[in-house]
Amino acid sequence: MKNGDYNLVKAPKDFQGIKYRGKYCLEHHYVYWKEYHVVPKDNEVIHHIDGNKQNNDINNLKLMTREEHAKIHHKKKTYVKLKCVWCQKVFVREKRETHLSKHQQFTCCSRQCSAKAIHLKQKNIEEFQKRIKENVVEVFEQ
Repeated sequence: MKNGDYNLVKAPKDFQGIKYRGKYCLEHHYVYWKEYHVVPKDNEVIHHIDGNKQNNDINNLKLMTREEHAKIHHKKKTYVKLKCVWCQKVFVREKRETHLSKHQQFTCCSRQCSAKAIHLKQKNIEEFQKRIKENVVEVFEQ
């Protein structure tokens, strides 16, 4: 049986953790309880060290607070400092919202500037290519 991404197993009668349908528990909770005789409190979780929720080997499980667990799974975002191809304004965007992730040629600060940059490409390809090379100023994480 499953509960989301996690396996459920039949819980022994003396299991003190959360039971589903009155008789099943999360497999990783059971494995941890069987080894250490501890079930997570309300502010605790059992973390899968390798990230594989199906790997319930005791060496892959670690009891930690919800706060510690959130820090592990908090993903840093990548940002890009850009120079607009048309107006030359410097601005910052999340990388996933730029041409670097969308397989486009450039990113402008607005739709209006983007339209004008396309017009520039048709009128003066050399100037356009020069500005394209200056489009990405810096890539950084936060």
